Amino acid sequence: MQLIHFLRFISKNGLAAKLKAKDWSGFAKGYNGPGYSKNKYDVRIGRAYDAYKKYRLNFSFILVVCIFFTGCANSQSRILTFDMQSQYEEIPSLRSPVGKWVTDLQYPIFKSADGRSTEGANISVLNHIESYKCVDGGDLTYSASNIRFDGKYYVYDYEVMWMCSTMPSPDYDSGVFKPDFR
Repeated sequence: MQLIHFLRFISKNGLAAKLKAKDWSGFAKGYNGPGYSKNKYDVRIGRAYDAYKKYRLNFSFILVVCIFFTGCANSQSRILTFDMQSQYEEIPSLRSPVGKWVTDLQYPIFKSADGRSTEGANISVLNHIESYKCVDGGDLTYSASNIRFDGKYYVYDYEVMWMCSTMPSPDYDSGVFKPDFR
């Protein structure tokens, strides 16, 4: 619970941007106050970053996720990272008004910093995308953004547009998606 309060403090006080920019002095001053330099907090944070960056943990995207099984008392914390995956494909088709169908996807692939499986989350993301695909060919554009921990779940905003060969015009959907981390 202490870690969740720490993350909220960082978010509410604009310190996430300092971490993302690797502004160790700005972060240390905002978190520890004007006496931060006396204890060299900025130097210590910089050294810690240098020591752990070889593990490819991007501090701006490390999130702690509390997975609830039977309530908060029985929760498990996980440190997760993600990479954005991009896929672009053009498939020639005489059924398309422009002679080809286009698939353009941008979505997160989750990784666990503690070695636990994120397969369920990644499968649920791919199933969500798949639910918009046309059976008989069509265009599909899917974009994920604003990936975040909302206090209880790891979620992201999505926008999707699709046009199937049997449709008179494209359709559009958007919302917040919660990957399944079980």
